[in-house]
Amino acid sequence: LASVKNAPACSVVRGPAAIRYGSGAVGGVVEVEDGRIPQAAAERPLEGAFETRYDSNGTRHAQVFKVDAGHERVVAHLDGFQRNADNLDIPGDALDRGAVRASFGDTAGFRNMRGKLLNSDADTRGGSAGLSYIDERFLLGAAVNRYENNYGIPPGGLPPHSHTPGVAPGVQRIRLDLEQTRYDLDARWRAPLLFIDNLRVRVGYTDYAHSEIDGDRVSTLFTNEVLETRVELEHALRTWAPGTFGLQWQDRDFAAEGFESFVPASRIESHAAYLTQALDATRARLEFGARIEGSET
Repeated sequence: LASVKNAPACSVVRGPAAIRYGSGAVGGVVEVEDGRIPQAAAERPLEGAFETRYDSNGTRHAQVFKVDAGHERVVAHLDGFQRNADNLDIPGDALDRGAVRASFGDTAGFRNMRGKLLNSDADTRGGSAGLSYIDERFLLGAAVNRYENNYGIPPGGLPPHSHTPGVAPGVQRIRLDLEQTRYDLDARWRAPLLFIDNLRVRVGYTDYAHSEIDGDRVSTLFTNEVLETRVELEHALRTWAPGTFGLQWQDRDFAAEGFESFVPASRIESHAAYLTQALDATRARLEFGARIEGSET
């Protein structure tokens, strides 16, 4: 999960180049360069940025910062952000009683909210640290990223009830507590070799979990661990024929435990090979791509 405020660049990838991101990306993808692993030598020994924002509705405030430092061939990066919000102020009622009656009939136990959207507060924070060794032909970098988000789901006006066995019915107050830690390794060799311009290897491991909290108890816990490896060769058969050949492996472990664990625990292993190729002419450019992918659950 990337904070867009700390992203050096964002781009929309469409066409054959999108197959690098999977068979489901036929409509295109938004590619965010998160900057966690420095990709170029530092222009200054130390530089950074800080931004803060405030919104009176819900007393929302957000802060974000980033710092980049470099000495000779070593470059370091540090960033972080925080967003907080109280319950939102609203004009009038949160729910239309007539619409509720038309959908559910009796509204004797219906509870509305007026002037304030209860349980809409949120607390989000995250940050990352990265380090790279960079010279003319080689790059080796690593980064760690942490993301936490605790937010509520406004009640739907239903009578007091409970999603968790053993918990007495009460006013609905469901919250989600999410946390994720990600580790990344990036290695790149820029030395030309025959038709190969660049060789790049990327490895990422993500440890994700979120709890659905009913009152003060965890009703359901979802976990997802993913290990992904990608190897790419950037080639140029001719100066007018650049392209990329890649291999990708992914190992995913998913589990859900608790009252609403309707999805069974599963392990998904997938592997893919893909090729993108461009042909440049004086007044036109032709792009095509191919991908073969297999998975086992």
